[in-house]
Amino acid sequence: MSPGQTSRKQPAADQARSDVSPPNSAGANTTETDPRLLNTEDIHIRSYGQHTASDLAVEVTTASGDVVFESQYTIKPGAMKSEVNTLPPGKYTVRAALNSECQETCCCHIDAAPDHTAVIEIGNGVLSLTEGLPI
Repeated sequence: MSPGQTSRKQPAADQARSDVSPPNSAGANTTETDPRLLNTEDIHIRSYGQHTASDLAVEVTTASGDVVFESQYTIKPGAMKSEVNTLPPGKYTVRAALNSECQETCCCHIDAAPDHTAVIEIGNGVLSLTEGLPI
């Protein structure tokens, strides 16, 4: 795992499945060594554009204003990008800026649930920032 990434455990009901091996005896708890740990999608970016790539800047801050994640992307038409295991569960302010022209801000609760993912959608010069993937 890269620096700053975290692993989150699956719900107890999923941990009890008989087809999952026991935890690594060495105590390592990473998604690479323990299949019971869940990768979670914290930020989901989709482009519905058809002709040109878009530049997207994303910043995530805590309630106290500390920047806990920031990144710049060039998103090609039809592309999708996810940030997985980037943030610990919590409430954040997510800011997105498209081509340095339009900006959106949204308060998002981010955790292992699909409806607790920051969703950024771009296309035809429009930027949308919401909380939650459709279930």
